[in-house]
Amino acid sequence: MYRKVTEKKHLRIRLGRAFTALLLALFFVVGSVPPASADSTYYIYIKSDNTMLRTGPGSSYASAGAISKAGKINYLGSGLDSNNKVWYKVGSATGKNGWVSSDAAERRYKSSAKPAGALPQSYSSDGSAYNDILAQIYKSAAACGAVGAQVSVIRGKDGAQFDWTYGWSEYGTKRMGVTTKVGLGEISETVTAMCALKMNENGLVGLSGDIGSIWGVKMPVGVSLSMLLTNSSTLKNLTTQNSIKNTASLISSSSSYNSGVTPGTAKAWKRNAFGIGTAAATLELVLKEPLERFAQDNLFVPLEADISFYAGGLKNTKKLASRYGYNLTAVMLSSEAKTIKPSGVIGQGQINYATGLTASTHDAAKIFYTLANDGAYGDKRILTTSSVKTMENKRLTVKENGGEFRQSTGLRYIKSLYGTKGLYYNMGSANGMISFASYDPTTKNTVAVTVSGAKVTYDKNGIYKVCGEIANKVYSILGNKNITLYDDVTAKGKALEPGDTIGIVATSYAMDEAEFNRAVTFLQKMGYNVKIAPSCKLRYKLYAGSDRQRANDINNFFADSSVDAILCMRGGNGASRLLDLLDYDLIAKHPKLFIGYSDVTSLHIALYQKSHITTVHGAMLTSFTSKINQYTADQFFNGITRSTPIGEIEMPKGRKLEAIVTGKAEGPVIGGNLSVIASMAGTEYELKGEHCILLIEELGESASTIDRMLTQLRMNGLFDRVDGILVGDFTDCPSYDDITAKNVIEDFAKKLGKPVIWGVPCGHSGINMFMPLGTRVRMTANRDGSASLKILESALVK
Repeated sequence: MYRKVTEKKHLRIRLGRAFTALLLALFFVVGSVPPASADSTYYIYIKSDNTMLRTGPGSSYASAGAISKAGKINYLGSGLDSNNKVWYKVGSATGKNGWVSSDAAERRYKSSAKPAGALPQSYSSDGSAYNDILAQIYKSAAACGAVGAQVSVIRGKDGAQFDWTYGWSEYGTKRMGVTTKVGLGEISETVTAMCALKMNENGLVGLSGDIGSIWGVKMPVGVSLSMLLTNSSTLKNLTTQNSIKNTASLISSSSSYNSGVTPGTAKAWKRNAFGIGTAAATLELVLKEPLERFAQDNLFVPLEADISFYAGGLKNTKKLASRYGYNLTAVMLSSEAKTIKPSGVIGQGQINYATGLTASTHDAAKIFYTLANDGAYGDKRILTTSSVKTMENKRLTVKENGGEFRQSTGLRYIKSLYGTKGLYYNMGSANGMISFASYDPTTKNTVAVTVSGAKVTYDKNGIYKVCGEIANKVYSILGNKNITLYDDVTAKGKALEPGDTIGIVATSYAMDEAEFNRAVTFLQKMGYNVKIAPSCKLRYKLYAGSDRQRANDINNFFADSSVDAILCMRGGNGASRLLDLLDYDLIAKHPKLFIGYSDVTSLHIALYQKSHITTVHGAMLTSFTSKINQYTADQFFNGITRSTPIGEIEMPKGRKLEAIVTGKAEGPVIGGNLSVIASMAGTEYELKGEHCILLIEELGESASTIDRMLTQLRMNGLFDRVDGILVGDFTDCPSYDDITAKNVIEDFAKKLGKPVIWGVPCGHSGINMFMPLGTRVRMTANRDGSASLKILESALVK
């Protein structure tokens, strides 16, 4: 009896699972987002009379009647058809329900449902190159009603990259960040062309042969990959197809071509997404796999860029931005974009290869810088110089929107544009995103601009005005003065020699007199003169001297030419009380070695962001009392004399770095004590950290408190802004309900999708490496759990 009942139960379970699997299969066939029962945030605006409704999200579904008049209708949900086009489920007051294409309708915010939070309207420049560009972005973006904007610049002379943002990623909810993923439209054509050139290098395909031999059809006119990639195939302006069979039929039909013109000539030129899509499908036939895979292996992964032709194929879809048309038309929500994934069937992603590239503008700039740099990115060869020359070959002189330019393979060229001798560029508009990426082949300066929700206007060269205004400002500045940013710090102190003077300053708590004297004597025995700031010997409540006295001593020691380096006496509390009292301009003019950790973290951050100088997270005077750690002492005295990069860091005996989240990241390292970093959030001194590597360590905080601080910094956006995290020592941090500090950090780290390394010898354990803050480092977290950290830049000069 028991066995029969069990068998029946198992049968019900199996049938239930099969039914569930069938429902999931049907869902993924149409690739749709589950429609909501009702939505109070948006309404749908039908653009014209007698608009056809369908019973499902796609034109292949049966008719559900027609909407007789243009106007508003209730929004019930959304979905994607097999071509990844958005469809809206709508319902009228009379009960007529159905699906309408986003080509025929717009999803708009209801006036009562617009999220709170005004867009920034202006930004006052302080006269620096970086802020001049930011001011231009705010001015241009606000003038065209943009919801959000990203700008990325790569400086040709050294490959240094800079980024700016404006506005929202999700209107009124989530700010646009430098790593936010946006739709880039026709820049995808450049990448498709680069794939074709790479395949040509590998001997997989030729660019000049008739593609009919690849498709197995007889062509009415000779059409090559080169023609398709120059938008000049003589193909009419057709809708991009999604089927290999349909595409083969079209390209072998004489009715699909402009008659009476020679293929590949200026008269045959037609701005045509179908041509690029057909080129991509042709490459897939050769590869026998989706072109996306080839692009990942040969372009995106080598560039260490999170880019995909399919928004849902990104590594970090949490960073996707919604796409807004002018007047807050919600063209594609990030939840919809996440469902756009490669099907794995060749020839079915043509529209994505023509207009579907998704990336941060920061990563997109790497593509164009690679072309500017003759096919190389850093020490990686992406394309041969010959392939780049092929893309730069000015094949046709054509006109568009009243302007004239030279069309190349996947690129365009204009003389004397934006004050340069000439630019190679591509631009595009896709689902509310307007983008422009370019490079100057003479200077190799690269500029990429993307805006969301902007009103579409053109300048005389056929470039979207808002992007053009911003690019003009950037190229003007690149031609006249240097851009500096926090991750481009040039102000450094000098490396010390025996006989130089180390100044001791008090930033926080007072210090025991006997211990103080013992530590000073140790420094003197190591060959250095010591100068003691007056506040070191004072007492004010908890602190060594009043706030004004301690701040004055720091200002004076930076200005004092007899002091060669500044060493903080100890931590504790009180350093943040000095931030409003420091003279950052004076300090910027007199950069010198400044060393400390723990409570000194607030000074490291402020000096980095306001004075733009390098500092050092390392041993303080208290490290050289009766309990001197040999590793710490060696790191300190070797570090203060070194003007060359440290390279691979030396680990204390018996310790090794551990990968928590795999990946690579490179950038300036900044940070220190977690409690101090969290306490600065929301103030003018908060750690901005754009594209930085964040260092954190802690002493004596419980796992639950650490969880609270990490949550604060996540909500503050710091974890979105940084590119990687280095975890130092978490000393005497008690567990909470068997949850350790490391457990908490691992949980946060795995949600970030960025490389995280555990075990950096920095903190309160008595072991402290010499970590130059504000200088570039490279962190590598491997899949086997091992990790490495390389310091690429010295904090000191000779």
